[in-house]
Amino acid sequence: MTETAPEALADFIHKVKGLLEDITGKPYAIAQKFQLEKAIWAAYFDEDRIKGKDRLSMNHGAQWVEEDQDGAIHVYSDKFYDVNDVASEEYDFDFSDENILKGRGNWEKFRGKVPGLITELEAAERATKGANEKYGTEIGLYSGEKPYYETHFDARGLGEGERLREIERHARAMLEAWENWQEWCNTVGREVYMKTRNRTLDRIELMDEVIHTLHGVTKGCTAMDTRGRSRE
Repeated sequence: MTETAPEALADFIHKVKGLLEDITGKPYAIAQKFQLEKAIWAAYFDEDRIKGKDRLSMNHGAQWVEEDQDGAIHVYSDKFYDVNDVASEEYDFDFSDENILKGRGNWEKFRGKVPGLITELEAAERATKGANEKYGTEIGLYSGEKPYYETHFDARGLGEGERLREIERHARAMLEAWENWQEWCNTVGREVYMKTRNRTLDRIELMDEVIHTLHGVTKGCTAMDTRGRSRE
């Protein structure tokens, strides 16, 4: 990356922030120095400023935008979840290596153990296809411990206007990919997990509910007996 005056860089970052807010209709913030690792600058979706019902429908596609020291600008989605949490909650299974699903060749090995999770990762990959074709991007899925989407472009030699246009193109593509994945989760995904989740867990949850109900009834009967005796 060519040297840029601090004032010009600060002005550019504020333009990126405003661009992302215009695209999404949501608030963004500029990352402080302590929040950066190897990035020169970053702007991120400030979800702490979202309240009420809007939090339930937030699109987390263009969650974080940054420029690295080699002049590439990256757009990241939010992390989907922790794969071990899903495997444990839905299938009572724990991965010994939390990043083992990062290798696509391992997906089929674990389909029998965590079928819904593997099916969802495959759906998440497919969800990028339409956005990539529409916007000419190359959104990829990182499927390690906490899966997320990423796309980037080489910003070296680009003017400010070109850089902003490329950020917009990649951000819009990312938002669309996230929306496609969420639509799958809320429809097909629900059915997949319901059909494949560990039925033992269902029985445990049912027994917990029965025990909780019986405990409440017992407490109620005890209270009535106590009141009855006091009247005598």
